[in-house]
Amino acid sequence: MLRTLPFQLSMLLTVFTVVQIVTPFMTEWHFFLLLDSIRYVIWTDFLFALIMLVLLHKVRGKWVRKGLTGLFLPATLFFCLFTVPALLRQHVPAAPPAPNTLRLMVMNINAAMSETPAHVADKVHQLTTVTPDIAVILESTPDMEHAAEQALGDALPYRHTVRGLMSHPTTVLSRYPIRPRLTIDDTSPVYDILLPQGYVTLVAAHPLPPISPGLREWRDRTLSAISLFKPEHPLIVMGDFNTVQWDDAFKNIQSKQGLKRAHNWMSSWLSVIPAVPIDHILVPQTATVSDSGFVFVKWSDHLSIWADIALHP
Repeated sequence: MLRTLPFQLSMLLTVFTVVQIVTPFMTEWHFFLLLDSIRYVIWTDFLFALIMLVLLHKVRGKWVRKGLTGLFLPATLFFCLFTVPALLRQHVPAAPPAPNTLRLMVMNINAAMSETPAHVADKVHQLTTVTPDIAVILESTPDMEHAAEQALGDALPYRHTVRGLMSHPTTVLSRYPIRPRLTIDDTSPVYDILLPQGYVTLVAAHPLPPISPGLREWRDRTLSAISLFKPEHPLIVMGDFNTVQWDDAFKNIQSKQGLKRAHNWMSSWLSVIPAVPIDHILVPQTATVSDSGFVFVKWSDHLSIWADIALHP
């Protein structure tokens, strides 16, 4: 048994989990910061390894054992292929935005994981690290809004929060004047923002997650409404779309609004194993994208994404 590959991998995963647990949470080493970003996740790989050990030890029969091995090895491979690369490719901007460049940022803070001043402070720190010109904060809370105002009041003096949304409050922070317009499908607020070169229209997208047939239908309806929306100015759509870029509903937004993604393949959820790209920044086809990346956010199930763009007539 000790010589079997599943057992060895299980033990390796178990040791890895123990290291996570004993490592101080406040470490600045992002390897642990990522995996500890959700309080209950630190136990999942331990429990998985333990269950596999018990099953592999107790079961009898060659085919059952092979079946368990067949489940375990792809899961471990998935962990190595998706999580480990993500740990190595975090890209934080090295400097403030260049002149004539607009830095956009999307941060889903997960309201259920923003319960203490320390949680909020960690998220505000990521905002100050990226130094965006426009930031969309999804699932915002009053504590987060207050802390962001205290820390970024001079840099992002314009802000607006829409409450009562089906998808939780949304806050927009901006270096430039903003004017609320409407809300699409009770989930996604729309703003006009006055940049030095003129107005742009921003849709802070946050369709509902498709965790039931009814919510899936609502999400698709919201995405369809965004694709049919008639902006008066160049359009930027960014937020948590709760869908991937190869979904037809997402493609319709790109094609009908003449938009493109301002970042390459960038998996943003679940933060502990970032395997699903559901957070997106869409900008006009004529825009130039000079840089993009993501940052880890403690106590959220999402990574935050950002992009530097230049708008052209």
